[in-house]
Amino acid sequence: MAFIESDRVALRHFLGFSAIFLQADSRLESAISSVQSIADGGTRPTNDTELAIKAMVVNLFALEKQMMCLWAQASVSKADEITIDAYRGRQMLCAEGRRLVRGLEVALATRRRGDVFGQGHSHPNGDAFDAFTAGPNW
Repeated sequence: MAFIESDRVALRHFLGFSAIFLQADSRLESAISSVQSIADGGTRPTNDTELAIKAMVVNLFALEKQMMCLWAQASVSKADEITIDAYRGRQMLCAEGRRLVRGLEVALATRRRGDVFGQGHSHPNGDAFDAFTAGPNW
């Protein structure tokens, strides 16, 4: 089954791309179409790559949901005899999110434009088309 628009929206979200100027930078859209099966207009003999990408996206959404669950615990450090370290939990989830996003980068032969599991990347002059320069911790 080919990627539908909601799949593309999710991939853009996790890779930090915008849908506003697709015509100005069509590499991600082309890559998404390309990894589909030949039957769906892509270049792959089967839909295995597409299914693997969709599985990564499902896991990324699950991570985001787990992070949202930490919101209620963020102000609690100890409940009864249980110590809660929401900050460390969030950091672990962010690291796992970055690992999964790296899988998307490899599968789609692209680089993310921003870090949805971090503070984000600000463009020096406000231009969304500036090259994303990864720091040493990426």
